[in-house]
Amino acid sequence: MSIAEEDPQIWQELIATYRPGHSLVGDFYTAPKVFERDIECIFLRHWLFAGHASRIPRPGDYFLYQIARESVIVVRSKGGTIHALLNVCAHRGSRICRESDGHATTLVCPYHSWCYELTGGLLSARNMPDGFNKSSCGLSKIHVRIDEDLIHLCFAEKPPDFTPVAADIAKFFRQHGWTRAKTAARETVIIRANWKLVAENFLECYHCPGTHPELAKVMSYVRAFDSARLAEERRQFATRWEAETRKLGHVTGANKRDEGVCHSVSRIPIREGYVTQSRDGKAVAPLMGELKSYDGGVTSIQFFPNNWYVANNDYGMLARFTPLAVQETEAEITWIVHRDALEGIDYKLEEIVWLWRSTMAEDREITENNQAGVNSRFYLPGPHSSDEHFDRFYRWYLEQINPTLSDIAQVPASE
Repeated sequence: MSIAEEDPQIWQELIATYRPGHSLVGDFYTAPKVFERDIECIFLRHWLFAGHASRIPRPGDYFLYQIARESVIVVRSKGGTIHALLNVCAHRGSRICRESDGHATTLVCPYHSWCYELTGGLLSARNMPDGFNKSSCGLSKIHVRIDEDLIHLCFAEKPPDFTPVAADIAKFFRQHGWTRAKTAARETVIIRANWKLVAENFLECYHCPGTHPELAKVMSYVRAFDSARLAEERRQFATRWEAETRKLGHVTGANKRDEGVCHSVSRIPIREGYVTQSRDGKAVAPLMGELKSYDGGVTSIQFFPNNWYVANNDYGMLARFTPLAVQETEAEITWIVHRDALEGIDYKLEEIVWLWRSTMAEDREITENNQAGVNSRFYLPGPHSSDEHFDRFYRWYLEQINPTLSDIAQVPASE
């Protein structure tokens, strides 16, 4: 029986414990059954970021996207199309690809050598009986879409409408030229914390002044949280920056969508004298996309359940947060630069990764410490500050797991 088919009253009683302006009760961060419900009702239902298309530039290149018990082969076929195939052999269920990245002309199961096309169709199966129908034994596919070379996946039979998010990605990120980018670096860390604690951490900057000295140095809004004077200086600077940037013909502002409860996007200035998010504010790579000059702005988008992209004038940062277990979340960061940029000549990798590598390490430490406290039998949800805006995330989350409202995801049949 699916976890989502259990007594609805149990879930409704748990949901009813939520108090606006407060964190969730401990079971939401520690209970295995809640985690399983999160996977079924959220991560197997919504669009998820898998990676940048430059990770698999050639036909036959693939990488694995792992989430909880599921494994997906993201592969570029001979025609150049990107497919998302469940990494489960149609014979007896063996994993087909075992390496996280690779290249193949066909996909061959290591158990009994069933051989599949890169599009998922079955090519051959040894010693099968008369009447065996190869066409009915292909690899199961899940939905895949590419937006500005960002690969998004969805396990649901009928995916939710991604149009509002895709429209904002196009509006705000197209000028950055991510379809003409390459992967400069990719790093993965495991955070020993529930995915919702990780999400909460990246939805607020109340913690930033005390835990992120690098971010506080680069982004002028961080110190403005605790200083009326700095906040006013930031406001005046942002007003000047927006007027000057619009004169350049560059996109500014933020989304104003009613459906923005599940995603938000904005373009803001870094700090006076800084043209990019770097140690000294100076450019660290060649200008990207349609931008004719550095304007000192940074573009960012967040959309639920937990996806986050940041675009500077000269590099991009793509963050992916994937739940693996109740208290285990994979955090992967990809840095992209102009596809013609040469490492060591046009850019130094250490300078590109500096800010977000440092920030991620600090976030890992504080989030794991948060989980340790939440694990206490004495933990109680505390009140939020005026700088922590979680209620829209909580309302969205609780609606997804509410058995009277949520539809449970189903993987499409093989095509």
